[in-house]
Amino acid sequence: MNVRVLAAKIDVSVSAFYNRFKNKAAFLSALQSLFVKENDAKAATLFSVEKIEKMNLKSAVELMVDFIVDVYMGRGRGVIRASVRGIGQIDDNWQQLRESSARTRILMVKALAPKIRKRHGAAAEDKIRFAYQFLNGTLVNGLLNPWHIYKIDDPAFRSAFSLLIYNHLK
Repeated sequence: MNVRVLAAKIDVSVSAFYNRFKNKAAFLSALQSLFVKENDAKAATLFSVEKIEKMNLKSAVELMVDFIVDVYMGRGRGVIRASVRGIGQIDDNWQQLRESSARTRILMVKALAPKIRKRHGAAAEDKIRFAYQFLNGTLVNGLLNPWHIYKIDDPAFRSAFSLLIYNHLK
């Protein structure tokens, strides 16, 4: 989307847009900041050790999958898509999202690892990290390539992925 179309959609002049933002990259960065702040707060609430310890593993995995799918399908969908498409450009417009994802992954590992440590020992945390990476990679692919059999907004996708991750972790 060019700035003229964007400005028209939000009912401001192009010059008003450039008075607020240096360029489209600065606008994307501002959107990322809002998106990251919102998701970091939600992840901290959902994946507290105290909350997850009261859940069985299957419910905790479903919560993990639902949260991450909602991140990709929610208000930030366009922000994520624009950020992914810009990877490899001179400015690293993926950094804020990558750092937020790392914080979320740390929360999930800390909360979920005690549930699987007896069975998997020292490998417990790596199993959760792998599941997190696998889910995020699949969602990025689904966001950019909407022709897959199971689209990421299909409820069957959530169910199937929850089962895959649950079986991986149990």
